[in-house]
Amino acid sequence: MWENIAHSFSYLPPELATFLLAMTPYGELRLSIPVAYFFYDLPLWQTYWISVIGNMIPPLLIMWLAEPFNDYVKGRSGFWGKNWAITLNRVRSKFNKKYGRWGLLGLFLFVAIPLPTTGAWTGALIAFLFGFPVKKSLAIILAGVLTAGVAISIIVSTTYAIF
Repeated sequence: MWENIAHSFSYLPPELATFLLAMTPYGELRLSIPVAYFFYDLPLWQTYWISVIGNMIPPLLIMWLAEPFNDYVKGRSGFWGKNWAITLNRVRSKFNKKYGRWGLLGLFLFVAIPLPTTGAWTGALIAFLFGFPVKKSLAIILAGVLTAGVAISIIVSTTYAIF
């Protein structure tokens, strides 16, 4: 599988391929760091920073566009827009009852632990859905991405040393 992914981007310079792989919603750092290190032979420090920068582009766009999209839907979509607002408020109040005490710490842990379906994309969507402040959320997501990148880099370098 890894070879197929690496081969799919082989027509690009390795740095650009790593950057684009880090932007994918499913792979993020879990994909870009191992592929760049093992298949593109980039140094680990370079792989780490290119991946972190690439991985932060989608959350910036999500957080920047989510509120204008929300306002557009609420203001111009009639019945659907009204239901959208009601559903969003319901989700936010339900979250605050169950998980409100975790707040931004929970967001950090969610982004920092490199498991499938966790990461910067999902973290940005969660931050919007639960009404977290944009600037604080982006700082927390960045901290989580940096932490996840360190964890993945340690795993990759340890795996390489074993084999």
